[in-house]
Amino acid sequence: MNRILLSIALAALTLTSYAQNFGDILAVGAENAETYLTHYAGPAINSFGNGMSEGWYNTAKPHKSLGFNLTVSPSFAFIPQDDRTFLFDPAEYQDLRLEGDADGIIPTLVGGDAEAGSELVFSGEATYPGGLTFDAEQRFDVPDGVIDLNNVPFGGSPAPTYNIGVGLVKGTEVKVRVLPEVSAGDFGASMFGLGVQHDIKQWIPGISKLPFDLSALVAFSKLNLTYDINVNTGDFEGQGEAVFATSSTTVQGIISKKLLFFTPYFAVGFNAVSSTLDVNGTYRYNTATSSSEIEDPVSLEFSGAGGMRSTIGGRVKLAFFTLHAAYTLQRYNTFNTGIGISIR
Repeated sequence: MNRILLSIALAALTLTSYAQNFGDILAVGAENAETYLTHYAGPAINSFGNGMSEGWYNTAKPHKSLGFNLTVSPSFAFIPQDDRTFLFDPAEYQDLRLEGDADGIIPTLVGGDAEAGSELVFSGEATYPGGLTFDAEQRFDVPDGVIDLNNVPFGGSPAPTYNIGVGLVKGTEVKVRVLPEVSAGDFGASMFGLGVQHDIKQWIPGISKLPFDLSALVAFSKLNLTYDINVNTGDFEGQGEAVFATSSTTVQGIISKKLLFFTPYFAVGFNAVSSTLDVNGTYRYNTATSSSEIEDPVSLEFSGAGGMRSTIGGRVKLAFFTLHAAYTLQRYNTFNTGIGISIR
């Protein structure tokens, strides 16, 4: 699990595989960098937030008192072709232009390689927080996409989840996701999630004895990923940290029916997803006559990933072991599968 999360950090933290390009983008000014990174990283980050909403359940029936389950459940959020590239519009930028690309369509984080010979060219004033401005000239290759979705299982942005669920009283089950902070090289990751699933059929007159299960779920999860930055492009240099954080809150109604060892289930609900990308640290812009320090140059918020959702899936239980798979229709459709142990 640690290796999986840290590999996703490599994908999610925008340009971490292209440290030189990351420094180049910072060197064209904070406003230009934020605009570019919003287009470049937004689709992958939003899809990742959708994937974090998955894997909380595989039946509508909560565990009995002191019953429990342990489930490992990776999700893959699909990113449509239209979100794998974006149109570079020079009107959105200050003194930044695209050369060597006739149609102006360049890759996002999951868009594969940029067109050979395409470059971003900056000539003007680079602006930063605190009112700092510098006359600068920069020329660098258009960044490629870090992820090639053609080589990813199911063609989706991966988001691993694992749950521990414990039954309490009155058809209530508490679910927990925890990953203490781990690190490997320049990367770090931590995760926390908490959910509650409750049998609501017992409170509805007239249906409490009918042969199906009906429950409600409220769950929250948050993932923090960090990457150490060391930038040196000549004019622009410094050290800091890129911090990616995504949180997902989901509210769902779930219905299921056990048929011997197979349980089909269906759910409808809503996701609220919030993601941020901050570039922290101290950087220095060097000119021919002076050198000035810049603090925390980039702070981004990504929106548009939440909304209504519906899920259809099924679980097979053999003794204590479970296998499940589900497909969710939402802003970024998601496929979820997994294995687990379930008792009571």
